[in-house]
Amino acid sequence: MKQTPLWRSVLLCSSIAAVGPIAAHAQTTTTTTASTSGTLQEVVVTAARRAQNLQKTSIAVTAISGATIQQQAQTNIQEVIQTVPGVTLTTQQRGFSVTIRGQGDDLPPGSGQGTVAVEQDGVYNIRAEGGIIGYYDLARVEVLPGPQGTLYGVNSDGGVVNVISNDPVIGRYAGSASLTIGNYHLYRGEAMVNIPITPVLAFRLAGAAINRLAYLRPAQGDAVGQAARAKLLYKPNDSLSALLGFEFDHIGGVGPNGSLASDYANGDINNDKNPWGNGAYTTSGPNAANSHESEYDKKYWANLSYNLGDIATLSILPAYTRDRDKHQLCGANGPPGSTGPGVCNENYDPKILEQLSSEERISSAPGSKIIWDVGAYHWNYRQVTAGGGPAGYVGQQSNAGFGEITYPVTDLLNIVGGVRESYDHRTELESPGDTIGASWSHFDWRAEVNYQATPTSYEYFTVSTGYRPGGFNQSQTPGGAPSLFKTEQVTSFELGSKNRFFDNTVQLNGDVFYYDEKNYQLLDFYTPDLPACQLPPGSVEPLYCSPPTLNLKAYTYGAEFQARWNVTPDDQFTANGSWLDAKFSDQQNDASCVSTAAGAPAGGCYAGGNDAVGNTALVMFEKLNGLNQPHSPSFSGNFSYQHTVDLASGATVTGAVQIFASTGYWVHPIENPYSYQPTYWTQGLNVTYTAPSSDWSVNAYVRNLSNYAIKEAYIPANISEPRTFGVVGSWHF
Repeated sequence: MKQTPLWRSVLLCSSIAAVGPIAAHAQTTTTTTASTSGTLQEVVVTAARRAQNLQKTSIAVTAISGATIQQQAQTNIQEVIQTVPGVTLTTQQRGFSVTIRGQGDDLPPGSGQGTVAVEQDGVYNIRAEGGIIGYYDLARVEVLPGPQGTLYGVNSDGGVVNVISNDPVIGRYAGSASLTIGNYHLYRGEAMVNIPITPVLAFRLAGAAINRLAYLRPAQGDAVGQAARAKLLYKPNDSLSALLGFEFDHIGGVGPNGSLASDYANGDINNDKNPWGNGAYTTSGPNAANSHESEYDKKYWANLSYNLGDIATLSILPAYTRDRDKHQLCGANGPPGSTGPGVCNENYDPKILEQLSSEERISSAPGSKIIWDVGAYHWNYRQVTAGGGPAGYVGQQSNAGFGEITYPVTDLLNIVGGVRESYDHRTELESPGDTIGASWSHFDWRAEVNYQATPTSYEYFTVSTGYRPGGFNQSQTPGGAPSLFKTEQVTSFELGSKNRFFDNTVQLNGDVFYYDEKNYQLLDFYTPDLPACQLPPGSVEPLYCSPPTLNLKAYTYGAEFQARWNVTPDDQFTANGSWLDAKFSDQQNDASCVSTAAGAPAGGCYAGGNDAVGNTALVMFEKLNGLNQPHSPSFSGNFSYQHTVDLASGATVTGAVQIFASTGYWVHPIENPYSYQPTYWTQGLNVTYTAPSSDWSVNAYVRNLSNYAIKEAYIPANISEPRTFGVVGSWHF
């Protein structure tokens, strides 16, 4: 057994000591690993809807392996991808919304199609809950920036996050289990078993459960849930594959985060204080003894593939998802409008949510010189909410045809062309018996040239477009008709290069890009629940102050790089970075509240100060031209160093240091001190002991070491997770 040189051990300990005082919670964001010779291994992704070497994929894709996710005890989408450069996440009431290169939104779950689509096993879900429990027994997670509509069913103009779970393995018994114990009374377990039923049939069952106290007090935003996933694979020969899947999630506990107190909501975060577990930082909040959440999600899907000989491969992916939720919220003095203390509201959001999708695809046969895909996609959903306000209904239906072809001009030069035609129809219940609807259609395309300059150098230039359908703005006056906001359209230009050097031990990938954005959909959350939007004196009915969705011109340009260096078989460095300039280029005012107070400006609230009845109007009339898009740091990047020590017993100890840094950015288009997240650094540590037999391991981790509070949103106010640490014991056979 080889011994570890002293300098490596000293370097590891020195690195940990040097960065210890810096706050962090980053993680390694690559599946690239070192072989015994120290060279970088090939990473296979399915970002282009076929198995492909990452270094020959014309997308700046970031891949995170399932082994990394399990080893570092990452349990949701925020923990997995929050330190990918150019990516920010915002905590939603029951999940997370994703922004990639400034493309994203803060829409409430289920209220509209997202700019970035999160797909689990190829199935899109408009709700955000899937990012809470479903991260177990995964093969990998892929992050794809930019429009992807010529290859993916949902035409998400900002990008796609693919969450891919492990399929059954035919002919082999396998199993695994892990238990995580951490601070905030965290207990999380997951397990998997793979059973070969016959030589052509296999079954895989996986599950997870979590119980963790809330970060905030009173008890808001705890983590209580259970999940299970079952897959059955039938593969009688190389031509036919039939996979059936079922997934169940239950989210319980007290319920989602509430808004923080006014000192935080007004932006007064002071990291010398402790915003977690400090009652001064929360509103009166729910009564933890009586409030509770109960949400159930079920998904049924199939993935059928048949090889039509040397002609093509036919794939069919149908899916059905059903969600329902009951949330009882009890205030110390009862909710607003209650008649006495302890009165509770019951909200159903959703009371019912059904999603039905199907994707049919015919692709070129494996090994074809000309690579092509032609597909059709259908998706519809209907959502009903009730309680805590008027009942609501919304439904949307999407149909699309898409295709892409790669033609080899030479053995080294390819040209790519893709098209998509989308049709969308949305309906909403404006009032009992009064349903409104609107339709949109759009044509999108993709053109690309890629060139294999050397066996280890690959270049590409891509121009692509994407769109997001429009929707309805609720009326801001009682009895008024809703208005439409327009479709969002993005044209993306990207030039990239992927390279390996020095006998395949150094990898350097980079790209530059520009987005031309028309009708950027910005949900203006600035006005809900402001005093000036409440019942005016002498009025019989309340004044509606619904936040509208603005359509803005915008642009984004930037550059990214990804670097890997295997110094030795036991020492790996990783460095990734993203530079962005994302701004609005529209003169439109940001003003969305209507006031009836004497002397109020027509069509809006006061720009600061008090109105005639003493209500403070917080809306600022500000030109959006030249302002930054939310969640768009000008620079973000991460660095990690990993060192493996080989013990005489055959066991290994692997230590890793991860650092993430971001310049300051705005979490709302109105630029004031309250909506600004300053420049910050975060850091994490990870140490893993793997037994000589490699069938069990113990991992210790720390994330957000110095307990830094990252502002995620201004209205409603949210902050990131505090310092978390724990121990993970894993076993597999």
